Amino acid sequence: MKTAIFLIFALFLLISLQIVKASDDDEHITPQEETPQPKDILVTCGSIIKLKHNNLKCRLHSHQVKYGTGSGQQSVTCYPEEGDENSYWVVKGSYPQDSCPQGTVLKDKTIIRLQHAQTGGRLHSHLHASPLSRQQEVSCYEGEDTGDNWFVELTTGTELKRGDSFRLKHVDTGKYLHTHNMKFGHPIPGQAEVTCVDASNTNTLWVAEEGVYYPTLKELENESNQE
Repeated sequence: MKTAIFLIFALFLLISLQIVKASDDDEHITPQEETPQPKDILVTCGSIIKLKHNNLKCRLHSHQVKYGTGSGQQSVTCYPEEGDENSYWVVKGSYPQDSCPQGTVLKDKTIIRLQHAQTGGRLHSHLHASPLSRQQEVSCYEGEDTGDNWFVELTTGTELKRGDSFRLKHVDTGKYLHTHNMKFGHPIPGQAEVTCVDASNTNTLWVAEEGVYYPTLKELENESNQE
């Protein structure tokens, strides 16, 4: 049974990655093409998910467009449509330890990285100023360092579930992942700026939504014991 779970997940993973790679930047797949998921499931390392902003309902997003100011790294935005392949992120363990095996459930203060599924960059922040509001810039970094690490801060319960609101706090700078109504023009019109801010507020709340959720270690163990 354990082998069967891995085979099923591998199939889902392959389908998901094919969706992610299917088209050029910022073209759409429709929401109907995304596999429906029950809400009462746990968020685990190894999952490929989208993060929805609790207020604006946009999805955390990246693409090949680079910032024209600040770091010049790959830009991160909040995309207004739910059905876009550039909004998928892979949940991984922290740098450099990567002590989050696939299937590990995210809890309060778990340190994670988010790797952009389409481009391979990692959600990152540093002391550069963001292009619109001059807050702390958030980018998608092609390398690896501690600027990729984020604390998970739960607002309810002890384990992160799909549909729960939570925050991501940047480990190096202590600031919170945030978006607001300031939007870019060409070449990414209508996409909201994503930044880091000093204090938590309603604009620092995110929700795990669409994606492929890796089975928990407990689920895998239970299936193994039933063999």
